[in-house]
Amino acid sequence: MSALAIRVDRVLGGGPFAEIGRPRVAVASPDESLIAVGGALPRPQWHGRDVSRRSLPHPGRHPTAVYRSDDLTCLFASTTHWPVNALAFHPTLPLLVIGTGAYDGGWSYHGELLLLDLSTGATVSLLEHPREVRQITWQDPETLALVLAIPCDEDKKTFGTTSLACTIRRDDWARATPGMVEMP
Repeated sequence: MSALAIRVDRVLGGGPFAEIGRPRVAVASPDESLIAVGGALPRPQWHGRDVSRRSLPHPGRHPTAVYRSDDLTCLFASTTHWPVNALAFHPTLPLLVIGTGAYDGGWSYHGELLLLDLSTGATVSLLEHPREVRQITWQDPETLALVLAIPCDEDKKTFGTTSLACTIRRDDWARATPGMVEMP
């Protein structure tokens, strides 16, 4: 049996931010030592037929990665079910909040509010029910300001809008639990 030599000419998609595909949103940490980037991977496609529908749902199509800003080394990478709309580093704790979501085109606004612990890599989904998260801002270390979509088209009559602004105050964000946030 003879040994075959294998040679790598190039790596497609290599380099900084390769994990996130096409960037949608980016944010730097308060001390500018980290960069978080949310993106979208291209749809799998063959030139004769679109094959992307075969892999529904798409848990891996919407990646978020956290990089060191000095050398752009990827520290954490995760994927979500919906597009990443907003990112926000906690002002003092090693936490990143990820807001995702989209309109389904017919009735509902689905998404998640995720909390990524940058010391362990663990992710917690904070919303009790899926809801599109459109904007995230830390007002102070205890208060998170959000803009969320209404749950469904029917609620537009009730609220008079498709976006709702709210704040969540919590003494210790490091001890967040799944589904701890219940929205109207």
